[in-house]
Amino acid sequence: MFLEYELRNNIILVLRQTDNKRYTKYDIGQNDNIDLPFVNDEAVIGKWAAVDFVREIEDFNPLKQNYTGTLVYKSTEFVPDGELWCVMRDSFKAKWTKGTTLLRTGDGTHAPAYEIRDFDGKEYLFIEWKSGDYTWGKLTPSYYVFARDNSV
Repeated sequence: MFLEYELRNNIILVLRQTDNKRYTKYDIGQNDNIDLPFVNDEAVIGKWAAVDFVREIEDFNPLKQNYTGTLVYKSTEFVPDGELWCVMRDSFKAKWTKGTTLLRTGDGTHAPAYEIRDFDGKEYLFIEWKSGDYTWGKLTPSYYVFARDNSV
């Protein structure tokens, strides 16, 4: 049995070799099936602007922004034919089907779920944020919160 010890940030890591296979990031990362048929959802069609980021949907309060940092995900637009436009640091095109966005990124494939909730007569869209914590750490996704953008 081979053990390797390493001191990193005052933590001793003990690593044990379990096999000799060479793994790719796609082998070790968590990926979702994005090969889903398109089902329309009239309720989500349109432009949405990011307004918050929350750990759980229940943490959202429309009167007080939860997240104090800069929101990476700026906006998204659901087009009736299943096309999805996302604006983050860069803009990119993806796909969607009822209840799910379908993303292919450099880290793999993700199918973040979405749902719309009403707060005092105003619609908010919650989309799972499947970042590296989800892909590599297998943690539960947090949520980006969007309000319908009526400026267009």
